[in-house]
Amino acid sequence: MKKIIYKNTKLLLISTLFIVSLLIFQYIKVSAETFNTAPNNLSLQQIKAQIYLFDKALNEFGAISPEQAVDIWVKGFKNRNGVMQYSVLCDDLEKDWIKRIGDPTNSFWIIGGSSPWLGDYTVIKSKKINSSFEITIKLHWVASGNYNEYEEKTLTIINSKNKWCIKNIK
Repeated sequence: MKKIIYKNTKLLLISTLFIVSLLIFQYIKVSAETFNTAPNNLSLQQIKAQIYLFDKALNEFGAISPEQAVDIWVKGFKNRNGVMQYSVLCDDLEKDWIKRIGDPTNSFWIIGGSSPWLGDYTVIKSKKINSSFEITIKLHWVASGNYNEYEEKTLTIINSKNKWCIKNIK
């Protein structure tokens, strides 16, 4: 089945709805585990199934350009939202992500902490190599006081399954 690629606003709207739904389900899951009951008679099994279905739906959408893949990935840092980053990873990197962060039905995908936070980012270099792109970005991390730190990341981005995804992060 051919993947459907939507314009930027539709993709961001769907991604945002997915993220909000995932966070709500995570809250319900934690409440159920903490109080040993599920709100509105939802079982943990139902909640896990819903998260699984949202994940499958998210995989039908993707970035429509290498630049958008970078932008969505960086927004994941800005919003401390691992789902945004996951949404633009290629299959192999998704598997690594799940090993590192945890399965979405059993863990929070909130990344980072209260400090430092991402101020902005700059694309330093963008190079096309055959059918892929290698994009180097500089992340500007800030915190209260005089904290300023810069970090460079090089992302290899390919077109896979009719969407742009991040194949490698250095």
